[in-house]
Amino acid sequence: RDNINSNYAPETYDDAANFYYGLDVIIPEATEIMGINASLALAGKIYGNVKNMGNLPLEGITVQAYRWIAAESYWEYANANQTDSLGNYRIGGLKAGTYRIGFTDYEEGAYSPEYYDDVAELNDGQDIIITEGGEVFDIDAILGAAGKITGAVTDVSDSSPIYGIYVAAYGWNSSDSYWEYKGYDHTNSQGEYAIAGLREGLYRVEFVDNNGAYIRAAFDNASDIYSGADVEVSLGATVTGIDAALAKAGRISGVVTGPDGVSPLGNVSVSAYRWDENSSSWVYATGITTYPSDGSYQIGELVEGTYRLEFYEYETGLYLTEYYNNVPDFESAEDIEVLAGFLLTGYNASLSLSAPALPPEIIAIIPMGGNSFELQFTGQPGMSYQLQKSLTLSGFEDLGDPFVCQPGINILPVEQEGSKTFWLVKTAP
Repeated sequence: RDNINSNYAPETYDDAANFYYGLDVIIPEATEIMGINASLALAGKIYGNVKNMGNLPLEGITVQAYRWIAAESYWEYANANQTDSLGNYRIGGLKAGTYRIGFTDYEEGAYSPEYYDDVAELNDGQDIIITEGGEVFDIDAILGAAGKITGAVTDVSDSSPIYGIYVAAYGWNSSDSYWEYKGYDHTNSQGEYAIAGLREGLYRVEFVDNNGAYIRAAFDNASDIYSGADVEVSLGATVTGIDAALAKAGRISGVVTGPDGVSPLGNVSVSAYRWDENSSSWVYATGITTYPSDGSYQIGELVEGTYRLEFYEYETGLYLTEYYNNVPDFESAEDIEVLAGFLLTGYNASLSLSAPALPPEIIAIIPMGGNSFELQFTGQPGMSYQLQKSLTLSGFEDLGDPFVCQPGINILPVEQEGSKTFWLVKTAP
């Protein structure tokens, strides 16, 4: 990518349309890869000017270019720039293709966002054809004053303000028939928020505690935006009093490990199901995935009730699905009573392998110079192993701490002692 002048169109190796279609380059440790070359085409450019409805230039408006990706049928972000003191902008670095342009006041939120030519949605915008090295002029915009939604979020039990609640506004996307995200704010220490930069129209507002300590809600006292109340925003006007009183939620936390009960398993899906008295059935409530680093999880936003947990490892398929507490089917799962405002801890799982564990196998010992070697081995991903050494093929002793086996080829640096050194990888106790 030519980040300085944007005179050349970006590309991904090997001459791919974008990053996702690029060719992988595998780099082994301490290895140089040569010949990753590129021949860049001249970039296209788009020029224009942005003013307000009083015909005054607007500085600092972000202008974004989106390129049509036919293979995936979507508009991909391509490049952006900001208007100068005269309201002028230039977007360079554009590959040949079909584009649409958006205008947004990210800095102040004082002006209503739009797409060229004067439409609210990207899908309704006007196509702009860019040829290799070509230039398109007069892609201008006149922005009206934006609307704003304000309000406050409190605790339903005592009316105290809640800090840090994520408040998002959604506008109806008539092209695809869904409520589309339009803007957000976080509540301050007084529980207050303000969402600026909104076009004229109908909105729904959602209130979410990203820590899961409160149950999410939508205005006006609804469970989600699809059952929420409309908020009408006029050009340049501020809508006040869009408030919410949130109820405290219950939470469940724990750690998911492999068969050894020690090695953490990340990206395991943990799903909570709640008993619904009305339908006399278990209904899905919410879910989360475990952290890759330590296998921990915390499910929040739970209303009071009786729950059951499912643990499903979806990435590799190496582990069996199980339910709390250590049972293979949902019907045998243990009930968990959740109370509002309480965090339940220690709801752990140790997943069994779906097939017999692969024994560790040393497949190569590569000289790296001097007494240094690279020991390569394969084994069961997620299992804890221990590297051992011996000078006599007997009396092996531990070398370093136990470690978790990764998928594919694992590499360990080792040092030879004396004329001969023997290494062994075994399952950690």
